[in-house]
Formats: sequence, C-alpha cells, structure tokens
Amino acid sequence: MIDTVVAALRSLLGPGVAVAGAALSEGHAPLPEEAAAVARAIPARRAEFAAGRAAARRAMAALGVPPQAIRMGSNRAPEWPPGLTGSIAHQDGLALAAVTRAADVRGIGIDLAVASPLDPDLAPSILAAGERADGLEATAVFAAKEALYKALAPEAGEVFGFDAARVEADMAAGRFEAALARPVGPWPAGATFHGGLTVRAGFTVAAISVAR
Repeated sequence: MIDTVVAALRSLLGPGVAVAGAALSEGHAPLPEEAAAVARAIPARRAEFAAGRAAARRAMAALGVPPQAIRMGSNRAPEWPPGLTGSIAHQDGLALAAVTRAADVRGIGIDLAVASPLDPDLAPSILAAGERADGLEATAVFAAKEALYKALAPEAGEVFGFDAARVEADMAAGRFEAALARPVGPWPAGATFHGGLTVRAGFTVAAISVAR
C-alpha cells in the first residue's frame, strides 16, 4: 500500500521532488531534538509524528541530504533544514513526506484523506461560499485545501482557514485549481494555484508545488 501511494504522489509532484513513506507500525522514534515537540502528546500522535519525520528523512536521503532533525515551528509546521522545503501528511497508519530543494520551489503541500464521501455535517466548515461539491469530490476539495495551506504556510506568516480559498476539483483529469478569496501573506486575493489529485489504495491524495 505504501509503495502505491508513494508512486501516486511522486507522479503528481514530478521530477525534482523526493517522496517517501513510512508506516506507523514500524515503530519509529523521533530524534532527541524533535521529541520535545510531542512529549505531552498522546501515544498515537507521537507515533504519527515520528513516522512523518522518518518518511521525511528517507526523502531527504533520496536527495543526498544526510539525516538531521526536523523540528516543529511555532505554527506546528515542520522547520526544514536550510536549502530544503517539503510537506508531511498522515492518515490511517501511513505517513508520507515530499521534500525538494528550496532554490526553485517556495513551498510544497501534500495531503491524504480516506477516499470516502465527506461527512455532510463537516461541509459547511470546509466549503467556502459559492463552492459546490459533495461526496468524494468534497473530500477532494478538503484534501486540496489542506495541501494548499501546507504549501503557502512557510511564507504566509499567518494561520488561515478553509474559507481563504475556493477550490475546483476535477477528479477525472486528476487536478485542482485553487483561488484565494482574500490576501494570504505575499499573495493577493485572486491568486490561483494548480495542483494534482488522485485516488489510490483507498486514499484521496492531493499535492501542490508553488514555484518561485
């Protein structure tokens, strides 16, 4: 399953981005510099955190970068080593990471969601005004917005919610377009971003890379 999802994510992000996965069942442990960030977390959260960091180090190794700590920033996002940028996602016992050189990429965002219809009770908090999606398409919009947040967060300098962007998901074509409904960091309202979507091994996978 991991190999299938990793291959799908790699195809969405293209060359130059290293992708790797790790199973929570492998029993990973965070590096000492990372452990304090989840010292008070419940065991399940510590396990997914450690697996995400393990996946990230595997991706870094594919780029020829030696293993090193990936601390948690004040906004809870990963603090990547100098010269790198990336993203981590967890879902149902699986952790994925995508890492690339920061010289050409401002940010990467990836997300995993179980490939099942979105709970209708959650839709109002996820879909912005004017967005229309239901079932699996709504789940895809959710994953796309999560990926967009992770991609923009390094430069945004703020926390923003689902209502900050409107997403059009085209599952048949395997892509989505996101348009900002308001300014976010250095990006003005109306700025558009394009990412990829696919369903593999029971997961909806979303990915986006924001070029310089």
